Amino acid sequence: MKIAPTLNGGMRIDAESAEDWQILRYLPYDARPQELAQRLADATEEDTTDWREYVLPDLQDSFTQQIAFVYHAIEKAAAEAKEQEGALFVEKEDALTWYGALNQARLTLQAMHQLPQTPSELQGMEPERRGAFYRSQFYCIIQTLLIERVL
Repeated sequence: MKIAPTLNGGMRIDAESAEDWQILRYLPYDARPQELAQRLADATEEDTTDWREYVLPDLQDSFTQQIAFVYHAIEKAAAEAKEQEGALFVEKEDALTWYGALNQARLTLQAMHQLPQTPSELQGMEPERRGAFYRSQFYCIIQTLLIERVL
């Protein structure tokens, strides 16, 4: 997989195989917007009755919309490429949506798997948790590129 800026200020993700498309498809699965919104509500020790009633539904809706947008973009690009070599474009105006979805995925993976900070801590780790670590790192790279080149 290759990632590069585009001339119009966006970003291009080149999937080189069906396996690359599968890696990209983990993103919506990893994000789990309802779980993240609920964890944010649970993180405070204050009475959150009003927050849960007035803010949480909108937050969950916003998270869900970000993930749905990214999911459809991935599926459309994969279908156009017939699951083979092809490109997925992140337009400049969609960069914040992508950034939000990537952030949701990273936060969710961290909360679910208590991921280590460095690859040196991966030795002896079960495969599912190790995969979550590498996906989180991949999402972080894309976020960094979005910040440096698009936003």
